[in-house]
Amino acid sequence: MERLRAEHPNTFIHVILSQILMDNLVEQALHQNTTVIFKLALQHIPMVVVTDVAYPLTPRASEAIVL
Repeated sequence: MERLRAEHPNTFIHVILSQILMDNLVEQALHQNTTVIFKLALQHIPMVVVTDVAYPLTPRASEAIVL
């Protein structure tokens, strides 16, 4: 990211994070921590945009997605 910002100082950087959806709440909490850590680290950097994309691992988890 530092290299991109140095080469293109006036350009937005869009970071896309996958948010893994699981059936088990404990597993969901463990995997979601990684996304939260990345978002906290990136949210204060100017011209950086972070987007979460839900990714269900099981058919049951995909049923929980409401569009």
